[in-house]
Amino acid sequence: MAYASKYYDPQKAHEYYEKNKKLKGRRSTKGFSDDQKAMYSYVKNDLKQREKSEKADASAATKDRKAAISDRAKSDKSDISESAKEAKAKISEAAKAERQAFTDACKSKCDALKEQMKGMSAEDKAVMKEKIAAIKAQFASAKADVTADAKASRSKVSEKAKADKADVSADASAKKKTESANLKSEKEAITTKYDNKLTEAYESIKGKKSVKK
Repeated sequence: MAYASKYYDPQKAHEYYEKNKKLKGRRSTKGFSDDQKAMYSYVKNDLKQREKSEKADASAATKDRKAAISDRAKSDKSDISESAKEAKAKISEAAKAERQAFTDACKSKCDALKEQMKGMSAEDKAVMKEKIAAIKAQFASAKADVTADAKASRSKVSEKAKADKADVSADASAKKKTESANLKSEKEAITTKYDNKLTEAYESIKGKKSVKK
């Protein structure tokens, strides 16, 4: 989130600050009358207070924007976690239903074969039992595959959610760094602005003649 004003350019403000700070000179009040000294002292203090207040406002505004960025990131990550949780729950429910379907189908087939075993010879029953065992093994393998697939799918959902949340955090961090950089430039611009105001006031006061009573 950049600085709100369309007239404010952080880069130009920094360049202006760097250029003008070299032009600063010591403002000596040597030779000033008491009236000039009092006037300069008042103006200097007033400008310093206004500069301090403006910088405080800029800091507060930046703090609010950074807090909003953090809140948004927190909300986005919470949404990602909730969506992942719901997706994994659906995967688990679908796997559970599929395993139950296999269980029911296995039971149905085995029960049918068991009915056929009635009245069979011991030899035929032995063959039938082998068939039943094979059917059970087949369905057990199918159910195991469903479980493994569901686990893999849930893992993919978790990995994607983790990556998405990392992206959100990185984006928020970058935005907050930009806010900090903009604040630094803005404060530099404020410093230059008030320094120039003080220079103008100093030159004006310096040019005034002391009023003698």
